[in-house]
Amino acid sequence: MLPVTTTTVTVIDQGGIGDPYEAGTATTVATGVPAHIGSPSGMESRLGGEREVVDAVLHIDVTPLLTRSYVVVDEQTDETWSITWVRTRIGLGLDHQRAGLVAVKGGAGG
Repeated sequence: MLPVTTTTVTVIDQGGIGDPYEAGTATTVATGVPAHIGSPSGMESRLGGEREVVDAVLHIDVTPLLTRSYVVVDEQTDETWSITWVRTRIGLGLDHQRAGLVAVKGGAGG
C-alpha cells in the first residue's frame, strides 16, 4: 500500500512475447491504479533529428505485477511510459513496486 499517490495509471501489456521485431496485441491489464511518478531527469540528443528522452520512477501497489513488456499511461497527463526495470518492496505494511520508466519523443524513437 502506498501512503501517498499523485495520479492514477493504466497498465498495458504490449504483447511483446517472442520475437521483439514482431508486434503483438496490446491488452489492458488494469485501469485507475493509484500511483506516483517522480524523480524525472532527461537528456536531449540530435541524432537523425530532434529527440527527447525523459526517465522517471513509478511507485505502484504490488498488484498488478509489472513486467518490462508493459507500458504505463498516466491518466492525468496522458503521457505514455515504457517500463525498463521493476523491483518489489515488501515490509512495514508499505508493500509496493518501484519501476524505472522512460519516455522517448521525436527522432528515431517516436
